[in-house]
Amino acid sequence: MAKKSANPFEKAEAHLENGKPEQALDLLRKNWNAESESPKIYKLAGDAKVQMAALTDSLFEKKKLLRDAVKQYTKSLKID
Repeated sequence: MAKKSANPFEKAEAHLENGKPEQALDLLRKNWNAESESPKIYKLAGDAKVQMAALTDSLFEKKKLLRDAVKQYTKSLKID
């Protein structure tokens, strides 16, 4: 049994490992603010978008999610 963590990044990573990208994104959105902005937030958001794209059957939605993921990864790299 995994330990409960108070860190939102670790919780989001756990959601991603369990195949729950929507919950990971929701958690990241709730915990984002300009003061705690970090590359990790955007990297995890990009990972969630990639997982969501893999789960959808719609080609249009898949392309949109992958474009969003690239934007998130780019933001992460700019901050880092």
